[in-house]
Amino acid sequence: MSSIYRYVVFAPGKQPTIEEVAQLREWSAATKQRFAVGINGEDGGLVFAFDAGGFESARSAGGSLATLLGRWEVRGCEVRERLLFVKKPTALQPMPGSLLHESIERRSEPVLKRKQLAAQEALGRAGLKFHRTLEQHAWLHRVAQVVPYALIGLGGLLIVATGIFARQRLLKSPAERREQTIERVAGDAMRTPLARQAKEVKSQRNKGYEDE
Repeated sequence: MSSIYRYVVFAPGKQPTIEEVAQLREWSAATKQRFAVGINGEDGGLVFAFDAGGFESARSAGGSLATLLGRWEVRGCEVRERLLFVKKPTALQPMPGSLLHESIERRSEPVLKRKQLAAQEALGRAGLKFHRTLEQHAWLHRVAQVVPYALIGLGGLLIVATGIFARQRLLKSPAERREQTIERVAGDAMRTPLARQAKEVKSQRNKGYEDE
């Protein structure tokens, strides 16, 4: 079963400003509705009690009450349907708006400092990353300049090594020298049998006669 009341609950120690209370009273007088002031029976914080129908209508219409509620909810207030409500008009002690502004600034100082530190750390990390990227780019550029010369030097070493290897193979190969080749051919000619040579000459002559 839905409650016939709506409670705007402030945290302990928090109060609306004088200007906000004046706006709340103007809204209540214009709509001929009353609101009750009391405390939360659980923690003693300030509570405004409203009729559920008029409250929801004003909230959905987006008027001055809706604006006030939005402002209070930003400061941590809650709207509840059920609450241990103790009526106590003296619980309302509105504070000047300047004091509220100062208290909000004091509470926001640590938050701002944390945000500033986080932003500085983010900038520092971004700067380090950019610096490392520049160093890597410079290193790659130096490597790209050295690689062609390294390839040329490697090619020259390969050519020299190939020449040395070929020379060693030629020097150590079992092939005979030129003088040895001449001596061997001359020796072979001298060792050829004369009878065989005479037979070959006679054969050639007989073949010549037959041709005639």
